[in-house]
Amino acid sequence: MLFCVLLIGLLIQPVQAQSTVPYKAGFPDSEPYGSFFASPSVVDLNNDGNLEVLTADSTGCIWGWDHLGKELAGFPWKTGTVCDNDPRINSSLAIGDIDNDGKLEVVAGTRGSAATAGKRGKVFVFDYQGKIRSGWPREMAWANITNGNEPEFMSVTIANIVGDSRMEVIGITTNEAGSDTNYAPNLYAWSYNGATVTGFPTSSHKGSGAFGQVSAADINNDGFAEILMGRDELYFYAYNGKGQLLPGWPLQTYLDEAKRTWGKDKYIEYTRVAPAIGDLDNDGKQEIVFAGKVRDPLSNHEQTSSALLVVGADGKRKTGWSVGKTVGRPLKANYFTPNNPVALADFENDGKLEIVVTYDDGTIRAYKHDGTQLWSFNYTSGKKLYASEVAIGDVTGDGKVDIVFGTYSFDTTANTYVRLYALNTSGVNQAPYPLKFTYEPNSTNFKGISAGPTLADLDRDGKTEILAHSKGGVLYVWATPATYRLDRMPWPTARQNNYRNGKYTR
Repeated sequence: MLFCVLLIGLLIQPVQAQSTVPYKAGFPDSEPYGSFFASPSVVDLNNDGNLEVLTADSTGCIWGWDHLGKELAGFPWKTGTVCDNDPRINSSLAIGDIDNDGKLEVVAGTRGSAATAGKRGKVFVFDYQGKIRSGWPREMAWANITNGNEPEFMSVTIANIVGDSRMEVIGITTNEAGSDTNYAPNLYAWSYNGATVTGFPTSSHKGSGAFGQVSAADINNDGFAEILMGRDELYFYAYNGKGQLLPGWPLQTYLDEAKRTWGKDKYIEYTRVAPAIGDLDNDGKQEIVFAGKVRDPLSNHEQTSSALLVVGADGKRKTGWSVGKTVGRPLKANYFTPNNPVALADFENDGKLEIVVTYDDGTIRAYKHDGTQLWSFNYTSGKKLYASEVAIGDVTGDGKVDIVFGTYSFDTTANTYVRLYALNTSGVNQAPYPLKFTYEPNSTNFKGISAGPTLADLDRDGKTEILAHSKGGVLYVWATPATYRLDRMPWPTARQNNYRNGKYTR
């Protein structure tokens, strides 16, 4: 009996604190160029039982490694001619079996090199061997009103929006008309073979461009996904699989639902947005969570803050959210700020989800489903830093989830201060974090992580690794002491999953 008690005690011992977190053998690797918002994808690409790492870089190339850190044969895959100066892949790769043949496809959206047809942003679909699938790539339309923008697919996702046995490829672009009368299509949906889904592409009724992340999830329990997105305006959109707006949408998002006078009252716009979808209060219905810029008409429409909202499938604000939850001013005015990305997780194991948001005022904040702020963590230490989307999972080995993210210097002045953090669910950093990025040989300018990290058991040894692709052009993999368990990985990568749809699944 005593032996059994001792054995049980040994089994439940917490992992001892470490002085640092070592790199996994074979990493880091400096083959890729820098990442913008492309998080590493961990998949069994060729269905051989081993996991591989794929990521996209700032020169339009896709890189791949095995679990030992060896570059995979046939990589990099190219969307242009060379991996040197071709236009970037801005967002994470979307990976899944889109044609239901048991094999994975890899989807990437690119920036164009010019505004002329043939040189605009495109969406590519590769098979698992790196061959571009028949019917692809598909190119975006361009209204030739740039406002300083490039013709680019800012993000992609895959989802079943028409209700058949296959998945559709969805992408959003920077195309804008610059007025409230011109048509500027910038939400696309294609079938697995590149055929345009009936009803797409769609345009904002104000002709505004889209610069953030697109989401897709079944929010009304009709059996297939709806598309959710923001544009560079005070409207937030939800579409069905026919390209039609859902009843009650788009949402005209004044900061205060009761104060809605244009030219007088503050409003929220979505130049950069990364919405999340989940059943926050465990009532069987999905909520949509999104954050955007707050602009003040009485201050020449200057961005004075950012704000968070939660609405139901009908577009109505949930209890506690009639006024958006605001934060401080952006650290840098008139700048192409981060996506205000949202992540969801159940911190308290009570069946209700907490919300974690990365803001451009130098904070990461957590909220309860009713809008109560739990904590705020300042990640800047007084420096000019922004932070990535968070990943949420156990990396310390205490059996509780952690909030993992990186910081990056947005003007190079804080390059030596970029770090990888791991907070507990009370918003407190945990030793030995933050970690330094010690290997940035390809970086001549920006350093750090703007793309969310990924948590995975890469080598299937039962332990959790942290993967991150830096702006300096390095793939980092840290070997943590934490036991890898799926039930402790509520938000393990950017946009929650390899589809990159922003959907939390219980």
